[in-house]
Amino acid sequence: MDIDGYTYKTVKIGSQWWMAENLKVTHYCNGEEIPNVLEIKTWAGLRTGAYCNYNNDVDQVAVLWQVV
Repeated sequence: MDIDGYTYKTVKIGSQWWMAENLKVTHYCNGEEIPNVLEIKTWAGLRTGAYCNYNNDVDQVAVLWQVV
């Protein structure tokens, strides 16, 4: 379970465990918020972690999570 309360499906391939879905977390383990970056040109200059949604459309997030 991550800091935001999400649990994730995993799959074992051989002796290795892999994530079976994308991360949904929006906070670091220390509780600090992970920035949501919307502009393509901003990504090139980042010195920190960040996340974005498909097409910057928050409505797509639920759709993508349901597919997995």
